[in-house]
Amino acid sequence: MSSRDVGRDSGQSGSTVGTEIMAASNFGSQRGDSDALSSAEPIRPSVDEIGEVLLVLRAQRRDESAFEQLISRYADRLTYYVRRLLNTAEGVDDVLQEVWLAVFRQLPRLRSARAFSPWLYRIARNLAFRRIRDRDEFVSVTDEIEPVTADSPEPEFGAEDAGLIHECLATLSPHHREALTLRYVSEMTYEQIAETIDCKLGTVRSRLFHAKHALRRAMENRNESQRHVV
Repeated sequence: MSSRDVGRDSGQSGSTVGTEIMAASNFGSQRGDSDALSSAEPIRPSVDEIGEVLLVLRAQRRDESAFEQLISRYADRLTYYVRRLLNTAEGVDDVLQEVWLAVFRQLPRLRSARAFSPWLYRIARNLAFRRIRDRDEFVSVTDEIEPVTADSPEPEFGAEDAGLIHECLATLSPHHREALTLRYVSEMTYEQIAETIDCKLGTVRSRLFHAKHALRRAMENRNESQRHVV
């Protein structure tokens, strides 16, 4: 596989509806987020995670089939992630091609195959934010300082909210969209999110908390607007 071939099919969009419903279901099923940082129980890698590590190791040795499987494995989630960061379909395919070209070139230097997912998303994040800055639309983030405790109530979402969730995500700040997408679509752990966006675990927890409240407010405002129209 040559570098020119990399990313040729990486911009393919997956099932958007399926991705949206999955995310909405995850919003509703992960109400125990506040406990995610407190468990001292070691997490054993799943069969799926072990399979990915083996794929990465093969791809590092320039196994074309393994690299193509990695592209296919992440196609839907990575497309959705980049689309949410850019907040438009324009430029998504270009960013994805740049991402996979960078991965192809840099993968042999990745020290830990288990770190592939955060590493991949960090590359995508940097390239997407560079495009946002080029459009002069970059919005800086000030981390929320409101304390978040295990007793802090969180909004609840269900699969029936899927359409409205993904409609209202577009109204949130880039960093809130990113946090929600990484957690509920890419299904990353707090540690993986922290590694991807280069911040502390407490910041991840706080950002998700405030992002979910911002999303709920946006959904309520949208429902209120629709009632007035009717």
